[in-house]
Amino acid sequence: MLSDVLAVLIGFVAVMLLLSLVVTALSQASQSFLRLRGRNLARGLSSLLGHAQLGATEQERRATAREILERKALKSRRPRTPRLVGPSSSWLTSDEMLGGLMEVASKAPPGSAEGLPAQAPERIRTGFDAMEARLEQRFLLWMRILAVGWAVAIAVAFQVSTPELLSKLSSDPATRERYARAAVGLLPELEESVYELSRYVDVSDAALEKLAERHPDLRARLEEASGIAPTRSAIVDEVDLVLPADLAGRKAVVAEYQGLLDELLREQLGTSVEASRLAVSRLALFDIEPWAEGSSFYWIDGALRLNRIAGVLVTAIFLTFGAPFWFNQLRNLSSLRDVLARRPEEGKKAAEKSQKKGS
Repeated sequence: MLSDVLAVLIGFVAVMLLLSLVVTALSQASQSFLRLRGRNLARGLSSLLGHAQLGATEQERRATAREILERKALKSRRPRTPRLVGPSSSWLTSDEMLGGLMEVASKAPPGSAEGLPAQAPERIRTGFDAMEARLEQRFLLWMRILAVGWAVAIAVAFQVSTPELLSKLSSDPATRERYARAAVGLLPELEESVYELSRYVDVSDAALEKLAERHPDLRARLEEASGIAPTRSAIVDEVDLVLPADLAGRKAVVAEYQGLLDELLREQLGTSVEASRLAVSRLALFDIEPWAEGSSFYWIDGALRLNRIAGVLVTAIFLTFGAPFWFNQLRNLSSLRDVLARRPEEGKKAAEKSQKKGS
């Protein structure tokens, strides 16, 4: 009985894992295409300009913030992107912001404060340091919204109802066993895809190495950073912590590291797309294809099939847990099943050994 329950859970978790991979990949691809970090930073800079009393209207402040970021991209030899998908740059230092502001707003060369209110530079520097935490929280909220939206879309498109899937696995031993075998076979194949999906922890080592190459005098300090943390801000904070407190240009080095993280993450977009394709192809092992039953899955004889709609929404909720969560559950369940499978054999061997000793 316990073995059957484990087989049901393994099959169910495998389906959730594959669908979650598609959701995660599409979420990462969307944020990369829309350049959410650049948009987020532009919005933060616009608010900062308002705090410094620069720009008569909100529209003017947003245009100035966007222009500052696009000028930064040109100086770093990165191509400007269409305004449709947001600014090219997703990071800059307070000094770069002031320099860009003086170029855009006052048309004066960098290093001159001509045309700016006397208090503006100090207000910008003070507000800039407090802005990053708010921007990170807002970005995480946007990513959460993206993930929820894609989770609903994928659950609907693939027509996976959690109650129906569990019922099918519970009542059909042949399907249950087939799903369990296919799920276990996916573990080694999917591990790389799950943990290489565009996450900052995946590119932090490469970013640290590039930063050390640019600042060889700081290599020993940078090697003290692990690059392992659950969020981008925590990864960046670790580098800020290992740098000498009296280092001139410390904030600029930290901001440079932020830029390297974002640039390397964008380069991993192809990894996300490939992971999505792999997951869709493997879903066929579990008899799941997009829009397999058409609209009749949700609507038949002029009436909505509310039970299926509710079941699909439950699936969407499960998909928001993320691919790493479901991969860990699948690995744990598979290990437990292996342990249970070995017990009868071990008990048989122990009984045979006892009989030999008794004789």
